[in-house]
Amino acid sequence: MPARPEHAAFWRYVEAHAHYDRGRPRDFSNARAALEEAIKTGPRTTWFRRLSRTAEELAGHHVSAGASHDELFLAWDEWIRESGPRIERQLSMARTKLAGSHDERSEALVILARLAGAHAELPPKTEQSATDCRWQWITPRRSERRVWEVKTGKFDRLPRDDVNQLLGQIEVERKRAARARVLGCLLTPVADVEDDAAEAARDKITLVHHGAAVRLFDLLADRLNRYRNLWEDGRAEARGTARTTVEPLLPRAGWLGRLLSPSAGRVIDAESITAVFPSG
Repeated sequence: MPARPEHAAFWRYVEAHAHYDRGRPRDFSNARAALEEAIKTGPRTTWFRRLSRTAEELAGHHVSAGASHDELFLAWDEWIRESGPRIERQLSMARTKLAGSHDERSEALVILARLAGAHAELPPKTEQSATDCRWQWITPRRSERRVWEVKTGKFDRLPRDDVNQLLGQIEVERKRAARARVLGCLLTPVADVEDDAAEAARDKITLVHHGAAVRLFDLLADRLNRYRNLWEDGRAEARGTARTTVEPLLPRAGWLGRLLSPSAGRVIDAESITAVFPSG
């Protein structure tokens, strides 16, 4: 249950729900009034933002699905409550690993996912599919899943064999999650792609340069740290202030799905990541 002042707003929400369930025109008006009273002086936390959107819908306004950062801030709140000051060490270790060995980069992708508001896991070592990391998150429309393949070493152009390997892993994951949108992400140290590899990756894979992953990590870590600095003890007012300050520095809502959509055979570089974020 939400904390104060969200606790008080919660009971106004219960009252609004009771009015709405009665189903008469005047009951819809009463439900809207109860919600508007609940949000009138509330801070800009996820809880109050959701109540606000519900009130807008009751007023007949269209609220675009996915037009918020609610899930990201919920994930950050959970992380801060769970880890507290240990987050600094977790971020530092993951940042170092992101430039390390194959296995270290795979481990760093778990923290990068958490920074982005997604859930990630490393597959069991006994698994034969050889997927290096799995990401998933929920949108209002569907579940999104990404299977990651990490490449290290020295080579001039990304070969077709590496793409084929990931295409096979995508098909395995699709059988596991038939209703989800499953795509692949290939983390590569090179910016050039063999022509046939680019064609094969076009519709199912996001090609991500190592430098782009580092840039994404740094930008998200900066935003999380700004949020943490204003979070204080987690009171609703402090979280509301923190969100109001940091949200304008985040990409437009729904950015993760757009970023990790197939890249048409080209490698996403660090500059492309910077362009997604507002300056600040």
